[in-house]
Amino acid sequence: MNRYSFFVVFVLSSIMFSSCSHRQKIQEQITKMNSQSVAIDLYNMQRVDPLMSECYDSIDEEFSFVVFTDSNQCSGCSLNKMSSWNTLLKLEKLTNGKVKFNFIVEPRSGDELSVLQTAKNIDFVHPLYIDTRHVFRNANAFIPKDPLFHIFLLDKDQKIVLIGNPLLNKKIEKLAIKVIEDRIGQIDLHYDEDL
Repeated sequence: MNRYSFFVVFVLSSIMFSSCSHRQKIQEQITKMNSQSVAIDLYNMQRVDPLMSECYDSIDEEFSFVVFTDSNQCSGCSLNKMSSWNTLLKLEKLTNGKVKFNFIVEPRSGDELSVLQTAKNIDFVHPLYIDTRHVFRNANAFIPKDPLFHIFLLDKDQKIVLIGNPLLNKKIEKLAIKVIEDRIGQIDLHYDEDL
């Protein structure tokens, strides 16, 4: 085997090993997070609702999505992408408030005013919460810093039942809908455009 072939085999083996190792670490983290209770204290965060949208606060809430942007991420970038959630937000109305969404943004120190201003000017049909005091992070220290683990579905006991971004992964979206439908019945999310 010449030096070039050996180098290619070495590189490919390294990539495969690190890929398997990375997948294993992700799976371990998901296993660790599953069934953890999540504390959500929205009353100690600033609510921003530029469209004065209808909010479904329901005692019948069965599930809630948490979409968390921490101070290690670009808050402005995340805020500018919030409108991509508008289709999934129909779940709140379609389920009569049995599914809720909590969008929590933790700005970097010094960026609070900029984030608040951006939040007030985005085209978003749902309230979001600005967590300037790191209430969410402090109450849920088990959540990793990796943004891969910052979007999850909670059951009515605030326990994590699914981790992942349904906007970026159709398998996660289908699984989330299945979990919800298993509990509350059929949902026609994609075909009811009047909501």
